Amino acid sequence: MTDVFSEKLATWREYTDTPWARIRYGVVGEVLRRHAEHLGEHIRVLDVGGGDGVDALPLALAGHDVTIIDPSREWLDEATRRAVAADTSITTIHGGLDDLPAGE
Repeated sequence: MTDVFSEKLATWREYTDTPWARIRYGVVGEVLRRHAEHLGEHIRVLDVGGGDGVDALPLALAGHDVTIIDPSREWLDEATRRAVAADTSITTIHGGLDDLPAGE
């Protein structure tokens, strides 16, 4: 069964290709990068509800260990596609917070 978020993936892809979205996510990526550099060279990042990975991808590109958890398999597949296209890697978990392993 397709969830409401998966139904909007094509529209989201179109939006992220617009100049405004590229500017917005460029700024977000830079802010995240600046904050992350104060935490160490290699940090573990958990992006809850990270969908297509557009926020987390800059951190993966900076060499951090990024995991995205999201209830939409289609959006996680998009995150993986984006990571492969950018020649980096991420880990994805299909589910919600209750699906995370305890103690990690």
